[in-house]
Parts: sequence; structure tokens; C-alpha cells
Amino acid sequence: CSLERAQHVVRPSTKHGDVTVVLADGTYRLSEPLRFGSDDGGGGDHTIHWSAAPGAHPVITGAAKVSGWSPSSAGAGIWEAP
Repeated sequence: CSLERAQHVVRPSTKHGDVTVVLADGTYRLSEPLRFGSDDGGGGDHTIHWSAAPGAHPVITGAAKVSGWSPSSAGAGIWEAP
């Protein structure tokens, strides 16, 4: 599930109690900023907590993945990608 989808799903869930969103290890790529508003803090006496799974190191990034690397003719130790 994307972070945006998780955010959409958990917002109404706080009417039933506290909610914890646990992120697995991996890279979460965003195409636009992930925005948190008043709906993302919970409601009433309940909260939404975002955390990494035990031992996980999730990365949230807006960077594009670059692939197709090859040695460059510009010199030794220089690589390029299309």
C-alpha cells in the first residue's frame, strides 16, 4: 500500500481507537509531497502514530530511480546513465 493510501485508510479509523501505521523496510517513492493535516493527528482522544517496523529502515523519497549505468568515455571512474 502506498503512504498516501495508508493515510486515507487510517484517517477515519481513529473513531474506533488509536491507530499505528507500521512501515516495512524498503523505499517509498512519492510523486508529490506527503502532507499531514489536522485529520492525520487523530480525533478526540485517539491518535495516529507512524513508525518503522522493528529493525526496519524505511526510506521516504521523492527522488527518481536512475538505472542503466555504464562506464563513461569521459574518464576512468566516471559513470553515466541515460
